[in-house]
Amino acid sequence: MKNHGERAAADTMTTQMLMQHQGTDHGTGGNGGSARTAAYIQNKLNQVSSDLVAAGVGEAAAVIYRVPQKLRVSNTEAYQPMQVSIGPYHHGSPDLQEMEPTKCAVVLDLCKLTGVTLVQLVHMLDQEVKDPRKYYRSKMDMVGDEALSAQLLIDGCFLFSYLGGLRPAQAKNQVPSSAAHVYSVDSAIQHDILLLENQVPSSVLKAIGSAISAAQNGKVDTIPVNELACGFIEGVFQYIPTAVKPDGFDHLVDLCYRYLQPFSQTARGGDHEITMPRGEDHGQPEVRRLRRASEYRETGIRFITQRSRRPVSLLDVTFSRGVLRIPRLVVDERTEYLLRNIVAYEQESFSSRDSYVTAYVLFVSQLMSKAEDVTLLSEKDILIHQLGSDEEVSDMFKQMSKGIVFDFSGEYHLKDVTVALEKHYRDRRNRWMALLRHTYFSNPWLILGAVVAMVAFALGVSQAALKFFHFARNPK
Repeated sequence: MKNHGERAAADTMTTQMLMQHQGTDHGTGGNGGSARTAAYIQNKLNQVSSDLVAAGVGEAAAVIYRVPQKLRVSNTEAYQPMQVSIGPYHHGSPDLQEMEPTKCAVVLDLCKLTGVTLVQLVHMLDQEVKDPRKYYRSKMDMVGDEALSAQLLIDGCFLFSYLGGLRPAQAKNQVPSSAAHVYSVDSAIQHDILLLENQVPSSVLKAIGSAISAAQNGKVDTIPVNELACGFIEGVFQYIPTAVKPDGFDHLVDLCYRYLQPFSQTARGGDHEITMPRGEDHGQPEVRRLRRASEYRETGIRFITQRSRRPVSLLDVTFSRGVLRIPRLVVDERTEYLLRNIVAYEQESFSSRDSYVTAYVLFVSQLMSKAEDVTLLSEKDILIHQLGSDEEVSDMFKQMSKGIVFDFSGEYHLKDVTVALEKHYRDRRNRWMALLRHTYFSNPWLILGAVVAMVAFALGVSQAALKFFHFARNPK
């Protein structure tokens, strides 16, 4: 297989041949113009091809992405690090320079406490991460190989230490001198290391852990990277229900995605059949829409917090017998940037079928379109938020759904729920029954009055019947 340089040379030769062909055909009417157009197109193709190769498009290892611009425009700050850069995308940003000396100090402290050398760290990194460029889906021409490896090593050591990956057996009471500054900006760092554009591959963390273990021959207790990262995410997700503990991950945002997967993947709608009603035109599936919580309530749908004996993920929403069960959602200052970055990851990595969090965000954003919907779900203990108002929560989810590309015509998570909800909503009998319950049975006095009226009616009918039979047997 040709490498990138060979392909570029071949493309250049093709262009030169076309240009020579253009010269021979210069006086042959339209042929000269055709050759010039072909040469121009070839040059454009060469440029685009080079950019795609440099960006790692099509490579299996390209797992760390840039946030699509269509998502970024609605809230840039949700994707932008505030305190520290991790990886190459935001390295060198003027706003993040304050933490650079601290990151270097962390590396020195790590070496001092464990005895591992920079040479050992670099050697293990080279073994585990042979071509770091493949992990970043963006043009990296401005970063040399040594500079990129240095970035990953320094940032990886910082992340490894921050996650708690070092427990020095011979220095249990020692606290790295660099820790004071790190702890003082802890919430900002937690925010930054869970952003899609602020990631290093998990293989970098594994290389650092392996180097420390090898250098100390077991004298230092290093937590396995998967356990280390899972412990951190479980702390972040303390109010977010999760159903599974992943056994691997590509980076921290990928780990968040794996934690939030539904307990049963049959909930995606892809492992069992869903019968979609047919429209009147051309036999196409009828277009289905998501509706507000208040609209569903008008048809008698009840809202209950999802509880189950089995593990339940935040995304395990179910609908059965007129009851919509939704796991409790706690909305705080972390909710938006966590969901936004996982959605951005799904938009770049998966089809709509496997974009579980995206499907959930779209569902919830429509369910809570207005403040009154947020109020309703809060009253049902499904939603607990710490924002300024119910309207602020509604606006947050509406903004979050902007720019998302999603295929509602195929299979996706919560499709069976939305189809069943719409079927219930369109059934007029459900609306009539809900109206009847609301009008006559929402007040206990009205219920009592209705019962008395029915009893009186029954007694009246029975008395009339008795009089009729008495008259029939004893006519005058």
